[in-house]
Amino acid sequence: SATVFTPTGFEVDKKRLDSEDDHYINILHLKPAAQCLFNKVRMTKLPQELKWFLINIRKETQAKFADLTNGVLANFMFLRFICLGITTPNAFGLSKKQPTNEMLRFLVLLSKVVQNLAFGVEFEKEGYMTEMNDFIVSNRDSMNEWLEKISSEAVGKEEVKKKKKKKKKKKKTQNSQ
Repeated sequence: SATVFTPTGFEVDKKRLDSEDDHYINILHLKPAAQCLFNKVRMTKLPQELKWFLINIRKETQAKFADLTNGVLANFMFLRFICLGITTPNAFGLSKKQPTNEMLRFLVLLSKVVQNLAFGVEFEKEGYMTEMNDFIVSNRDSMNEWLEKISSEAVGKEEVKKKKKKKKKKKKTQNSQ
């Protein structure tokens, strides 16, 4: 079942708030929402075709720009899929309605947090977001592990083995009938 957050209490830009206290309270709301989103992303089963594509991105990038491999994978996954899905859920069939302005702002904040996490970049320019840097630092290793996991050869080979096993089992069942 999907976790639903209401947008109230997530604004962290002090210029948009009535009280500075709200900023700190809302940071306490935004962190678990970002953690929940990141956990869901890590647990999502990716289609085999996408996995093979990610494996090839890893191979090609490592051959030419080894230190940039996870950055390239993060760029591909987050800028092309995940952050787009977060900020425009109705365009991807994740929501039937256009988000309200408040909900859209919440989705944009979430997107900023996971995007910075994906790139391993702490907030500097947007001062109101710097309180989220501890979230980024504490999840950086998990993000890198996930990027490596979804793009490793072992993932692709394991899927092929599972499919072959299923085919054998299905064939065996059909032959015994």
